[in-house]
Amino acid sequence: MMLRKVLRPDCVGWAFSAIIICALMWTLYNLRTLPDCWAKPRHLTDVGGSSEDPTIMVDDQAARALHLRVRVLCWLPSTKARLEGALKAVNETWGRRCDGRVYFVNTGHTANDVVDVGGLDGYDYLSSKSAAALKYLYHHHLHHYDWFIKGEDDTYIIVENLKLLLSHYNASSPVHLGTGYFNDHLPGGASYVLSREALRRVNEEGYRKNRCLTDGGHEDKEVARCLQL
Repeated sequence: MMLRKVLRPDCVGWAFSAIIICALMWTLYNLRTLPDCWAKPRHLTDVGGSSEDPTIMVDDQAARALHLRVRVLCWLPSTKARLEGALKAVNETWGRRCDGRVYFVNTGHTANDVVDVGGLDGYDYLSSKSAAALKYLYHHHLHHYDWFIKGEDDTYIIVENLKLLLSHYNASSPVHLGTGYFNDHLPGGASYVLSREALRRVNEEGYRKNRCLTDGGHEDKEVARCLQL
């Protein structure tokens, strides 16, 4: 009789509720020490965006982790006439998401991110400009970045998505990524990416041994051919 009184259903219910409440309080207390990957989303304006709607929140934890782990340099061939137009737009939009960026032009204009490669402008001279750019990247940036993406000044790249893709590859392997019209083309207008090792081989096994053209031909075809060495 005494046992039945102690274990009445209403007493059991209260005891169970007390246990649940204590468990919830313990969980909430320990939430304060969760790692950054569990941090709450930030407002859009806090991550470089702009919005008049204060309810728009952005969870950029994965992007910030990839930003530190995958280092990308973006390089673009262009002309002096487009420095204040198209290239300025790149700088103000997706270009600032790159870990580094270099613009290669055929002009006397120089700046921190602009390199004068000499020669003439025009599609017929794009092969020599790209070869000069790949040599420059090899000599000045090979060990500072993991990946080197070639774009155009009218290209728009979602760098966070690119880094997510590249995180599945090893930059120490000769990897190149891009979309070709044919198997022997790697169109630069749609962008292509070289790993650190691919850039090294293009220079040491290609240009240094005169196995790759540094002038003439079609730039997209010659780069694709050089990557097969």
